[in-house]
Amino acid sequence: HDSLIEAWALGRQPLVLWTRGQLDLAEAAANRAAHHDREHGWWGEYALVAAIRTGIAVAQGKLGAAERLAADAASAARRAEPVGGRALLWPAVANARALLGETIGAYQALDEWQREDPRSALRSRELVSAQSGAPMNSTGGRAAASASRRGGTPANLMTVAGAASDVELGDALEQPALAADTIEVLTDSYARGLRFSAGWCLFVPRLAGVSCLLAGEHDAAEEWLKRALDDAERAGAAGELARASYDLARTRIAAGRASEASDLLDTAIAGFERLGYQPLLVSARRLAGKPDPATPADAPTSRVILITDLVDSTPLNQRLGDRRFVELLREHNRVVRARLRQYDGVEFKHTGDGIGATFFTAGAAVECALGIQDDIDRFNVGRDEPLQIRIGLSAGSVINNEGDLYGLAVIEAFRVCDHATNGRVLVSPDVPPLVHGTVAFGFRSIGDVALKGFSNARTLHEVVRN
Repeated sequence: HDSLIEAWALGRQPLVLWTRGQLDLAEAAANRAAHHDREHGWWGEYALVAAIRTGIAVAQGKLGAAERLAADAASAARRAEPVGGRALLWPAVANARALLGETIGAYQALDEWQREDPRSALRSRELVSAQSGAPMNSTGGRAAASASRRGGTPANLMTVAGAASDVELGDALEQPALAADTIEVLTDSYARGLRFSAGWCLFVPRLAGVSCLLAGEHDAAEEWLKRALDDAERAGAAGELARASYDLARTRIAAGRASEASDLLDTAIAGFERLGYQPLLVSARRLAGKPDPATPADAPTSRVILITDLVDSTPLNQRLGDRRFVELLREHNRVVRARLRQYDGVEFKHTGDGIGATFFTAGAAVECALGIQDDIDRFNVGRDEPLQIRIGLSAGSVINNEGDLYGLAVIEAFRVCDHATNGRVLVSPDVPPLVHGTVAFGFRSIGDVALKGFSNARTLHEVVRN
C-alpha cells in the first residue's frame, strides 16, 4: 500500500534528525508524519511517531509536552497491533519523570514497558534508581555496564546508549569504574554525527565530558562540556544546556577553579528552576551553597494549576448570539493554547468557557498567565465588545483519573479564579514561595478570602509586574 510505504519513510526521518541533534527539524518532520498517519488511519505508525515526538520533547526540555505526547502514543497503541515504539516511548517517559523527581511515576512507566517486553527495562530502571537514590539490585549498574561495551564494536544507537548510560550511572552512584573506557565509544559516536541516544535521552557530548571528569581528566572534560554547551544551544535542548553548565561548574570546582564556577551554577540553577528539574536543582543549589528549593508538596505528582475563565460568559453569549460568542471563545482558546505551548503547560480540561492546565514550575505558570493577559489586551484594541478573562493559580498534589485531574489544589485554583475580577491574575498562598529569581513580576497580598467549600480563609495574592 503506497500510503503505508510513505508512512514508514516519513516516520523514520524524525528519529534520524533527533539523534543527530536537529531537534527543530525532527519536530517538524514528526508533525508531518503524524498528520499523514492520522489522515490514512495507520495507527501503528502513528503510535511510533508519537513515541518519537515524546523523546524529542524530552530532548528539548519540554517535559509537559512529553507527558501529553506519551498519552497520545499510548492511546494510538491501543488502536493498533502490532505496535512499534515501546522501546522509545516508555524510557522517554521514565526519563522525563525522573528529571522532575517523580520517581514513582518513572517506575510506573517502566512497569508498562516491562509488561510488554520483560527483558528490556533493566537499564532504565537502574538509571531511575541511581538518580533517585533508591536501592539498587544486587548487581547494581556494574553488570549492565560491563555488557554494554564490546571491544572494536562500531558506534551505533545501541552502543552509544550503553556507554552513555554507564556514565550516568557511574556519576549518579559516585562509582567512576562504571564509566571506565566509555570515552572511546562516545568520541566515535560523536564523530559519526550522533548527538542523542533514542529512548532514554542521553546527550553524547555532555556525557563524554562527564566521562572525562570521572576519570580525573579535567582539561578534556572542559573541552567536551564547552562543546556540549554549543551543541545544546544550537539544538534548542534547554535541559542539556542547563546540565552542561552544571557539569562544567563541577569540572572547574574539581580542578581547583571554584571561582570560575559561580556564573555557570547560576545559569544551571535558573534553567533547572524554569524546567522543573527538581533533583538537579537541589544538587546545583547545594553545590552553590544555597538552601534547598521549596516544592509544591511531597507527593510524587505535584503541579501548579492554572485556570482561565471568560468573565460573564452567559450574558456575553446573550448579547452577541451563539455565532459571535463561539468566535470569541475560539480566540480565547487559541491564545491560551499558544501560551501553554510556549511555557510547556499541559491542558487537562476545557470547561466550556475556560481552560484548566498544569505546569511543573510556578514561574512558568505565572509568566504564562501574564502572557495570556497581554495577548487578550492586544486582541481587544479597538473592539466594541472586548474579551475579558480571569485567571487563578494554585499548587499542590493532583490525581489523574481518565484524563482529568482531581485534588484540592485543582478545586482551589477554580475558587481562586472566581475572585480574579477585572482581568487580574490571582494565586493561592502556596504559589509565591515556589517562584525563585524572577524580576519580571511580584506578588501583592489582597488579604484573607473565603473560598467556596473551604473551611478556612486563604490569603490570596495578585500578580503584579515589576
